[in-house]
Amino acid sequence: MRHAESLAFDFDQVFPFVSESLIDPAQRERLLTLARTLPSMDGGFECTLGALGRPADVCVRCFPHEPVARIIKGDHPRVSLPPDVAGHEAWRRAAALLRTAPPGLELWFEYDSADFDAAVPSPNLIVAWADPEAAFGGSNPADALAALGAGEADGVAVDAARRLAASLPPGARVDEVGVMAARPGRPLRLRLGGIRGEDLWSLARDAGWPAAAAQEGLVRTFSTVFPTLAATIDFAGEEVVRFGLPLPCHEWPSAPLHAPRTIAGLSWLLSQDLCTLEEALGLRQWFGWNHDARPSDGFPLELSPDEQARHVAVYRRAFSQFKLVFVRDGAVHAKAYFGFTRSAIDRAGASRLPITGGLGAKAA
Repeated sequence: MRHAESLAFDFDQVFPFVSESLIDPAQRERLLTLARTLPSMDGGFECTLGALGRPADVCVRCFPHEPVARIIKGDHPRVSLPPDVAGHEAWRRAAALLRTAPPGLELWFEYDSADFDAAVPSPNLIVAWADPEAAFGGSNPADALAALGAGEADGVAVDAARRLAASLPPGARVDEVGVMAARPGRPLRLRLGGIRGEDLWSLARDAGWPAAAAQEGLVRTFSTVFPTLAATIDFAGEEVVRFGLPLPCHEWPSAPLHAPRTIAGLSWLLSQDLCTLEEALGLRQWFGWNHDARPSDGFPLELSPDEQARHVAVYRRAFSQFKLVFVRDGAVHAKAYFGFTRSAIDRAGASRLPITGGLGAKAA
């Protein structure tokens, strides 16, 4: 895998736009070391706010129709994974998933910074879908996880997650299932959508979460500002070991000064002393566009001659979500997820955008 075909090339291109308040220079080489072993993919960074110097995690994603899916399956004619990555349990499982992927499937690989120095770092594999009912014929997502071979989670945890999924209040749903394979006990994760703050706290308490007045107050305050929530719940055995309260933003760089959810989220985090002003400013300046220096006929875009004539290759730098992470000892951490997509956009439209060029490593 050449440098221009790797995630390290993507990081080289976007690092100049990452504030040092979010990822300090000392961490970047660790991120690049991991990225040199992975193919170019859409993705980004997960940073813990209010903790300068704390290592950042890496998240990347794949859809079945993308050229990178062929690399993961071993079907690409020119690009292949390094042998030790291709032989890793998580990547073999991902290849099997992609070969039988139902409509709307999306695969996320989350790398925890604590695992970066392993001989072959192990990603947490998250399976998401646009419509679980259509994808799995109405089967419970915990069952779908086992049927797809997406992970070898502990059976007790699967049973506990199944019971929770069956007890969701009206309007709530399971959007994602994953195995956090790099974490102690390999927790099983459910991501819920459309759930209210008070219902989330009740679910957590019913699942054995210890009473914590400060945490409960934060959930209620957060849900007053952002009424319809998403949530993540991690099971190790029957025990909920952590849960998270994401605030999805998904706001793109076309209007970085008009990103109401991002601005509202930052304002709330600042009001709760969960974020510093420097971090908030760093996240605001992340939005933007920059040119992709690679030839667009090769991986990852693989455009035809006609498509090359009509399009220009760019990175879109966007903000994905904030997340409050609750742990059993009563602590709460705030995280920010920001990343990029590699895109081919119409040249006429591109001429009206403030696209930056000439930064980062040359294609090689």
